[in-house]
Amino acid sequence: MTRSFQLSCMLFSLFLCTSVQASEDSYISVPIGKNAQHDDLPQRGMSQSQTLQKYGEPQKKMPATGNPPIEKWIYADFSVIFERQWVIHSVKHRPEP
Repeated sequence: MTRSFQLSCMLFSLFLCTSVQASEDSYISVPIGKNAQHDDLPQRGMSQSQTLQKYGEPQKKMPATGNPPIEKWIYADFSVIFERQWVIHSVKHRPEP
């Protein structure tokens, strides 16, 4: 190896060690607010019948599209996305200003 390549490797290694040390000394705190808590929404894996039993009839049912069929149910405060008959995602609506 050439001397300049060795020097470059050493400097890069020193840089990495310094970066790791700096990241160990500092941390980022991410507060979890009310918007991050979605325990009251239908959970992934629930069936459509379980969703109906727990939350009642939605205000609107969007027709299934695609393959596999994806369906959306819209409630007053949230929407539920189904793949076939299973919940794959629930989204809480933003409050209107």
